Parts: sequence; C-alpha cells; structure tokens
Amino acid sequence: FGFLSSIANIEPGTDLLSLQETTGIPTENNIGTPTEPKEITVDITDFPDDELCNSLAGQGSDYFASFTENSNNGNPSQIMITTRGANTSPNDVFLYNTGFDCNNNAFSVVDEYRYLFLEDFVDSSASFSDFTIPDFRTANLPNGVTGFNFVLLGYANQASFEANELRFLYQNNILNQQDLNIQAIEIPIIPEYPIVVNSAIVFLTDGRSVTSTSIGENTAINIPNWQALRNGDSVEVTGDFDAFNFSLSVSGSNNSFINWLYYNERREVVAIPFDSFEIPQEFLDTPIGSDLNFSSLNSNSSLNITLRGSSENLNYEQFILASLVTNSSILGNTQSLSIDL
Repeated sequence: FGFLSSIANIEPGTDLLSLQETTGIPTENNIGTPTEPKEITVDITDFPDDELCNSLAGQGSDYFASFTENSNNGNPSQIMITTRGANTSPNDVFLYNTGFDCNNNAFSVVDEYRYLFLEDFVDSSASFSDFTIPDFRTANLPNGVTGFNFVLLGYANQASFEANELRFLYQNNILNQQDLNIQAIEIPIIPEYPIVVNSAIVFLTDGRSVTSTSIGENTAINIPNWQALRNGDSVEVTGDFDAFNFSLSVSGSNNSFINWLYYNERREVVAIPFDSFEIPQEFLDTPIGSDLNFSSLNSNSSLNITLRGSSENLNYEQFILASLVTNSSILGNTQSLSIDL
C-alpha cells in the first residue's frame, strides 16, 4: 500500500513550515520530544450480561484505550489507558459504552450509550452504575441516504480546541443499506466537554458522498449544490466551494495499491493532471512501483473528485493544510462533496 499527496499552486517562496505549524501539522519544531508511554488501568465491575457484545471505547489525541482482561462472558472488566505523543499526563480520560449487535454488525447506541469521565490520569476503578446516561439531541439526515458514519469530538475548553486536543465522545454508523429508513440520528450531550465538533459522512443513493463538520450542537447535514462533470481529460465544476482534490486509486496484480491525492484551488474547468507527472524511476523500481501500471493514469484508474468548502475566509494554503489534520478551530464549519468520475 502506498499514499501520495500533491498540492498545486503553492507560490514559490511560501513559508510552508510556518503554515504547517500554525495549522497543527506536526513538524520537527512542534512535534515535541518523544517520551516513554505511561499506562494506567481502570477496573470496571458489574458489567451487565445481555445479548449485545457490550464494548468500552476510549480515545483522545494524547491517549488510547485497550482491553487487558475480560470476564468469562466476553465483556471487558479491565481497560488500559496508554499515552501517546509527547504528553505523558492527560488532563482527563473519557470512556464510553456502546452496545454492539454482533448479529447485525451495527451499533445500538441510544439504548446502550453511557460514559465515564475521569478527572485524573491515575489507576482507578468504577462500577458500571457509575457511568452516566446523558440527554440526547437530534440531527436530521438528508433524503436518499444509504449509510452514514457520525463521530462526535469533544474539547475541554477553548485552549484545548485551538490546540486540537480532542476526545472521541461517540460514534454511530450504518453502512451499505439499500433503503435506509432513518430520518435522524441521536447525539449525546456531554457537559464535561462544552466545545464539540460533529463530523459526519453521508452516502447517497446516486453514489455521491457528503462530509460535514460543524462546531456546537446546531448540527446540520445538508447536500451542497455543487456539481462536477467529466469531459475527457478535464472536469467542469460548478458551485460556491473553496478548493478541490482528485483521488486516484491504482491497483496491481499482486495486491499492490496506491492512492494519490491532488489538491488545487477552485476553478470552473479542471484538468486531470496525472498523466503529466513524471514518476521517479527509483519508485518504479520498487516492488510496489513495478507491480503498478502508471501509463494512461487519467483513463486506466479509479478516479473521483472532492469539492471542499469552509465557513471561514481562509487563503488557499491555510485551507488545504488545515484540512489535512481537520483543525476545526481554523476551518470552522466545513462541507465536502465527493463524486466518482
């Protein structure tokens, strides 16, 4: 597997290093000194027995959770929290329980969801009765949806939001349904994290997909009025978006695969650029490079275009670089529309 990214129309002399640092992309100047991970354990007692594969989840920008011990019925009784990055002492830990329906491979989130907020990063224990059952709010889905994936991110305060120090609070997804008879999704309200970002991907019956991020509890998932139509080696696009990217996928005979993202500024007619690139011979001589066919990439590969927009008045370089790390404190509310070509 391989991944390539190209960003067009960067003016010569642009200080990309400073732009990366201000948009939250790790560089040698801001990544921090690698540290030995620190671990704590949280023992959970009285976990319920039912027909669902109950599961605990916990993840933040500076820690992740994993199960270290299970009870006889398969439900977790102990969870380990491990730091990552340069931070060895997260300010808090957030764990949540979601009922997973093994038979239908789907989450039964509203009935089963509850969470545990730990104020300190220390070994601790809790009963399942200590988990909080929150109130919920509603987000409407557009018509013609075959599936969706929704993630709720939380931030403890404005400083955490600007530093992109996030907590995963909730996830709900249903995929590959011919007729998704769901008009809305329920989203928990977590008062410990007053700043939230709603991130949703919605798959439509016509093959398009919409991605949106919105800050706060006023969640709106709408289909932007943007269009893209391929005409040979160019694409005609319409709509009030800010930038776009092509996504090119190439597969080989020996399970080799490469995905190439090409970003550019908004324009009404877009040339498909991949045949104009000269692939370095050093890459073509590698096992993955020699297994892939790089001739006539414009026509002999899987290609789609994603049109992107932001609520903020950003210059092109800011928008693209902040999009690479989904820094909502810079991007504001965003939408993107992906169309197969």
